[in-house]
Amino acid sequence: MNENFIKEYWQVVADQDRDKLRSFFDPKAIINWHDSKESFTVEEFIIANCDYPGSWSGEVKRIEYLSDKVITVTEVSSADVVVHAVSFLKFSENKNRCQKNTELFYENSA
Repeated sequence: MNENFIKEYWQVVADQDRDKLRSFFDPKAIINWHDSKESFTVEEFIIANCDYPGSWSGEVKRIEYLSDKVITVTEVSSADVVVHAVSFLKFSENKNRCQKNTELFYENSA
């Protein structure tokens, strides 16, 4: 996975594109949102992300690569809110599908 792959992932998240989003994940992947103590299957994550109201945009601010993991910091915003998502993405051996995504969110403060 490279920078373009990661940026495309976040664009698909912001666009709430169900089919493209599904293609980034191993079918047995788990997505954890520790802030809300939620854990999702891929299909549950797609519902939670794509049914969330509003129009969103995302800008990747930082990417760090480890052997089988990528850490991203992404600014996600709508007309009403700006948050940062820190994501720890674990990839399959061929590095083309995410097996686990652990995300933490924080709101920008004034």
